[in-house]
Amino acid sequence: MRVGMEARATHVGSSVAGGIGIEVWIGDAAEIKTKRVRKQKTDRNDAQLLLKLLLENNFPRSGARSGES
Repeated sequence: MRVGMEARATHVGSSVAGGIGIEVWIGDAAEIKTKRVRKQKTDRNDAQLLLKLLLENNFPRSGARSGES
């Protein structure tokens, strides 16, 4: 299973999730912001955008990779 989070999110979850077999991708918040179509920012819209980017294999990852943080 793969989970995507924006870089502003805490990195604590990535070490915990990695221990149970979940791959955590930390996204570059600035890059993700450029991919937003709607200006209205809500948690639901953010989650839908992150899922869309993951499914399209277009998730802008930041420098740290899963397991390295």
